[in-house]
Amino acid sequence: MVPGAEDCATAEDETCDGGSGTCDGAPTWSVQIGGGGEQRGLDVTFDGGGNILVAGSFSGRTDFANSLGSTDGFVVKLTPESGQTDWPTVFGGSGTDLCSAVARDRDDNVIVAGNFEGTVNFDGTTFTSQGSDVFVAKLDPGGTLLWIKRISGPNSDNAYGVAVDSENNIFVAGMFSNSANVLDETTMRGGGGEDIFVVKIDAEGHHVWNSHFGDTSPQAALDVAVAPDDNVVVAGRVAGTVRFGQDVYVATSHDAFVAKLDGATGAPLWSRGFGDTMDQEFTSVAVGKNGNIAVAGNTKGEIRVGGLPLPYGGETDAVVAAFRADGTHLWSHTYGDGEEQRALGVAVDGAGNVLVVGEFEGRIDFKKRLLTSNGGFDAFVAKLAPTDGETLWATSFGDGGEQRAAAVAVDPLGNIALTGHFSGSIDLGGPPLTSSTGQDALVAKLQP
Repeated sequence: MVPGAEDCATAEDETCDGGSGTCDGAPTWSVQIGGGGEQRGLDVTFDGGGNILVAGSFSGRTDFANSLGSTDGFVVKLTPESGQTDWPTVFGGSGTDLCSAVARDRDDNVIVAGNFEGTVNFDGTTFTSQGSDVFVAKLDPGGTLLWIKRISGPNSDNAYGVAVDSENNIFVAGMFSNSANVLDETTMRGGGGEDIFVVKIDAEGHHVWNSHFGDTSPQAALDVAVAPDDNVVVAGRVAGTVRFGQDVYVATSHDAFVAKLDGATGAPLWSRGFGDTMDQEFTSVAVGKNGNIAVAGNTKGEIRVGGLPLPYGGETDAVVAAFRADGTHLWSHTYGDGEEQRALGVAVDGAGNVLVVGEFEGRIDFKKRLLTSNGGFDAFVAKLAPTDGETLWATSFGDGGEQRAAAVAVDPLGNIALTGHFSGSIDLGGPPLTSSTGQDALVAKLQP
């Protein structure tokens, strides 16, 4: 037998290296959430029993419900062995609604955040939005609603990330315009544009504190994570002049940022911004057991992380970076080839390895592994070493349609869950999945 590339769909040892013939990152199973409309997986996490929780949106008809309006949100719990649906919960009304972020607390209650427009009935609780408003809900492990709260203002307010600390306190991050009522308990007043917000909520759904940052320019927190010491790390994009405590950052366009806040008070501990005259953003953030921080995002121009400019391939490049708990730069890499490459989700496993997912056109070079799109956008997932970001493995999925991996999570054993959406067909090593008339949500479990 002539050695060749490992085929992850077989148990044969194509490389002739004496291994098992399976690949790092090989799929355990994959499932789709489909119907007659558009379905998207937006966030994913594991619970304490290894079940997979997925948050997203759908329009029209889906496998477990019919949309009540333009778009509705969903949370679904899938079994660890095969991805069978344990339970789904749907949030929706007459307008555009979605579940953008999901987390779980130490009791395996499910925390979900998202947005709603118009009038929405949440299992007997009715909210009417002023513009686009934020909701935060807590479900028990069986999917029953325990409570639901809102962040509501006259303009556009959006939640992009949610996280839980060791005491079951909840942190929601996103953006709000001008002013917003927080949980019907207090009011945030911003700088006059779209501002960053982080809100801390206790386990019973009551306001603890809120922090907001911005001026008249548009800013947003696109994700939030909790460190081992229960401090909070937030990442996203900024424009204009933004003050994080004593740190004042002046953006040249839309720049990427990462900041750490005191979990007890919301006061900024440190912040870092990165950009040039083009647009940059960090779309996702994760924190490892040792407190090191990983961020993933995108750049449309040269970006300096750690002092030196990183290679820029043109159009949009994916960027991944790591920092120590005090904000000191560890390593950073960009990935691009002149077409569109976007890093959308990041997670850190128990050994400190960094998992990153996203979408790409053309080619994306992970140094040890060159991935080539099959046409349109393909989904990718890569595992990077903790000390220097060296690629441990990388793989992609797709055909001539559009495939996106939007979020990633990892369990204590190193198993990986990802979610996103696809059109056309996608083959993750099991039976190929084929979308319905529109885009279907994708959920997959991969080996470490």
